Amino acid sequence: MHKYTVSLRITSSELDVAQVTKELGLTPTQTRSTADRKSANAVWEKALWEFEVHPQNRTDWDSLEEGVARLLKIFDSHADAVRGYGEKPEVFIWCGIFSSSFDGGPHLSAGMLKALGYFGVSLWLDTYSSKNQ
Repeated sequence: MHKYTVSLRITSSELDVAQVTKELGLTPTQTRSTADRKSANAVWEKALWEFEVHPQNRTDWDSLEEGVARLLKIFDSHADAVRGYGEKPEVFIWCGIFSSSFDGGPHLSAGMLKALGYFGVSLWLDTYSSKNQ
């Protein structure tokens, strides 16, 4: 069984998360600055602005494509602003893949791949092993 999380992330050592929030007009689900503590002995090297999408009454998606489609729909009117950030800061769609088995996995249709290409940011897939409950 596979579950997915999907978010848009903007990260840079010079990122002003309040400015990104103002420019996009969207409330992030997570932010951090370079002054925030990563651990007792370290701080984050890069600031982060993140906007995660969820299905109704859930924290994860059964379908990666549905999650990415929802994110693209929300950011459709903000696509030029997102593309305007360019390479610095880094802008990408982050997808967490939580798998309790070794069979199957995520798939994206040709139409979704085309939509992602048009949106113009990288897609990061991060895989985690999770126990079936």
